[in-house]
Amino acid sequence: MTMRRTYILSAILLAIMLAHGSTIFMIDGFAQEPYPPPATAEPYAPQYLFVHLPLVIRMFPPPAAPSYYLQDLNSLYALGYARGQHDLNTPGKQDNLVILDYGYPSIKNGVYGVKLTYEAIGSFHPVSEVITSAVEFAHGYYVGTGNDTASHLTIVIGVNGCCNENTLAFFRAHGTAWGESVNSIVSQISVYNQYYDQLDAVSGMDIEMAWNHPYRIAQWLDYYKTASTCDPVGNNSVEGCFYNFGNMTVSASGTTCATNDPQTVWYGCDVWYVSWGAQKNGKRYARPLPEIYHGAETLPPWGTDATAWKDLSLFSANQMNAGKMYFVGTLTQRARCGDGCGYGNNYPWEGYRLLYDALASNSATIMRLQWSTDNQNQLPG
Repeated sequence: MTMRRTYILSAILLAIMLAHGSTIFMIDGFAQEPYPPPATAEPYAPQYLFVHLPLVIRMFPPPAAPSYYLQDLNSLYALGYARGQHDLNTPGKQDNLVILDYGYPSIKNGVYGVKLTYEAIGSFHPVSEVITSAVEFAHGYYVGTGNDTASHLTIVIGVNGCCNENTLAFFRAHGTAWGESVNSIVSQISVYNQYYDQLDAVSGMDIEMAWNHPYRIAQWLDYYKTASTCDPVGNNSVEGCFYNFGNMTVSASGTTCATNDPQTVWYGCDVWYVSWGAQKNGKRYARPLPEIYHGAETLPPWGTDATAWKDLSLFSANQMNAGKMYFVGTLTQRARCGDGCGYGNNYPWEGYRLLYDALASNSATIMRLQWSTDNQNQLPG
């Protein structure tokens, strides 16, 4: 009987290989391929298959889900519903990550909230609107998936690290308010997970060195972490509680993190702390979901972004004695920019492959990346 099953399985694998020609198959390990050909006007995104035993097939790179610079908080149910319909109508179980980017941390009349990225100065949405809109997005996804109860979506409730209210006291208090808000979102969407585990929500921030002081951002995270009820799964997992979806533009050096607000210069330790170093209950709380905007031509063979994050993971293992960083995935901005952004136009599959290959270049950093997501504006035009 065992031999018969082996022959049947071999026949299935052979049929798949014949159907996909030169497609790579990976059985419980990693496969390295040369870079795909340069993108043309209508690029073909090469996707390979992982085959594991028992037979489970996964696309590589994974299809990219959209992330959004939010512009209209009243239409997030429809946005979530559309994503749910997409997953319902896509064969197989889907597992995606979407960032809802709420823009700038803000305060008005003692109430904490946000100013959306493209809104006029003085615009304001309290955290109560953040909570309601995020829950509506999750509700729409749940309804949109219909009888597809297997697909799963991780929602990142995101802000950026800039720049309207640049005081240490503000960032500490806003971190607390954001932690309480995400707690409420997680609690309210739990009703949709009553029978099937379809939705998760975590916090995130677009952290960029040019926008703010390192200690302010670290304190925002520390105060968020204290207020948050999220408990990370463990150190050897992508399942953290906070995702840094920013950039890395400094040298991976300097093992002393900022300890006071006047310090304006970022060092490797500062980026490492908000991406991996922060802990709760003895477990790593943060995870990197880095911007991989720049192509390989900016610093062959992997480009400036992927190389910088690979170096930071080595820094974590070798200088900080904290092991390699567990990357959530990659963030690109092709849908938002097309060919129009001078600071990086990678297609999602390009960004994913650049970081994957950079990490795979060293046994101390190699890992599989779970998600790919691509920034776009919520509204067309």
